[in-house]
Amino acid sequence: MNILGWIKKVIYPELLVLVLAFIPSSYVMLSAAGSLFYDLLRYAACVWILAFYMKQIDKRSVPWYVLVAAFFLFWGAVTLLSGRTTLALSAVKSAIFAFCLVRIVDFYADADYVNTISTVRLAFEILFWINFCTVILFPGGLYQVTNDANPTDVSRGFFLGHENNAIEYIIPLIGLAMLESSLRKDRLDLHVLVLILASMVVVIMTWSANAIVCVSVFLVFYFVAETPFSRFFRWSYFLGASIAATLLLAVFQLQEKFAWFIVNVLKKNMTLSKRTVIWEKSIPWIVKRPITGYGLELPAERFTKINAVNSCHNYYLDLLYNGGIVLLAIYIAMLVMCVTRISQVTDRRGRAIASTVFGVYSILWIATPLHRGTVAIMFVMWMLLSKLPELNFVTGLRNAGTLTVRINNPRDERRGLAAERDG
Repeated sequence: MNILGWIKKVIYPELLVLVLAFIPSSYVMLSAAGSLFYDLLRYAACVWILAFYMKQIDKRSVPWYVLVAAFFLFWGAVTLLSGRTTLALSAVKSAIFAFCLVRIVDFYADADYVNTISTVRLAFEILFWINFCTVILFPGGLYQVTNDANPTDVSRGFFLGHENNAIEYIIPLIGLAMLESSLRKDRLDLHVLVLILASMVVVIMTWSANAIVCVSVFLVFYFVAETPFSRFFRWSYFLGASIAATLLLAVFQLQEKFAWFIVNVLKKNMTLSKRTVIWEKSIPWIVKRPITGYGLELPAERFTKINAVNSCHNYYLDLLYNGGIVLLAIYIAMLVMCVTRISQVTDRRGRAIASTVFGVYSILWIATPLHRGTVAIMFVMWMLLSKLPELNFVTGLRNAGTLTVRINNPRDERRGLAAERDG
């Protein structure tokens, strides 16, 4: 078998290219030429997907397409009604990109779930290791991240962007690697541990406290996945803790009750790097426009209102500020679809992995900005996790030399895509 033939046995090369098109490097996009290149690449990918991958859509996937598109389009509509036409068009662009990304991953996942998550994992891993090298080689930053609205706010930038942004790519990488290892090898292999440890190096060198907690959860889960302690890794526990932390820290401002943990463990000051100031200023604005929020705003405009140029630095507050109760409701609808399906996974390890991935995301929401590009990636992850109950997978058949992983979907036969592959 030639090399290309072997590659096609474990990944989809065409899917790899399309996924990479939708995950641009912030460093490359700093230049006008780099930004234009990625825009043209994503537009070309969208045209290709809409032209060749829109037939025979499974009705079970329709709610994901509708809600993902509605999320960004409503955000854009609020922005347009606020008089910001250019920013509204960027939200529409985000809606198209997110819709196409969800569609192409869904299309291939229905054909072969394991090969699809292997392909998407590889896309994230390629970007991760490039970013890892920039963090190691340029600990002071590959470039400086500044903004005109607040010139005193200077941060380090690496291949994937701001020093705190890496975790938004690390979560899907480790989550997909865990699923892939469990499905292919019936265990969490050494590759998963290497990714977790390398991720820990990145988040410690960039010192993102929220990210360190997220990666630490993955690390602990890796060692308890095959023990009775894995039952404590439930999505409901994580989500409850995330909501409680938001209420205690962002709404009621009770951070002094956790002073020892914040100062001695997270190495942050009592304002959590000025997040408490941002939260305090954001809430009155949310109360003034609770139904629709304010949409996208220019950095200078937002800075004068909440003392931050791009975000409330908390997903729950960001959703309410940008789109009010309506945007939050759309988000919750997708969240409910995801956790309902996670609860239906019968395989113990598979359910624990899915719950942990969702749970780590919920930790991220506490003190991280909501970015349009990476929230679309999270929606793709939710969609993939929601497919786990549909899998009939038989692992450990190494003696027979086969591994069957099939989505229970009659469309596979009609469109002639292989849902069964030799191992």
